[in-house]
Amino acid sequence: MADSQQIQPYTPIQPKPAIVQHVTNTSTPNITIHATPGMDKQAVAKAVTRELENQQRQQASRQNAQLYDGID
Repeated sequence: MADSQQIQPYTPIQPKPAIVQHVTNTSTPNITIHATPGMDKQAVAKAVTRELENQQRQQASRQNAQLYDGID
């Protein structure tokens, strides 16, 4: 006796593609310091470095806050 039903081929469920964000920071700060007589060059350099690092941390924090893996 022949069976009249055909078996359909298996079709696997396709996962949703991941959303990938690539962020490239291309900004280059231009810093001009007009030194006055008696200014400590090392202190100014440290202050500028500290501020640049602070801005980089803040930017990284904003970018990390936008990350989302799509899982609820």
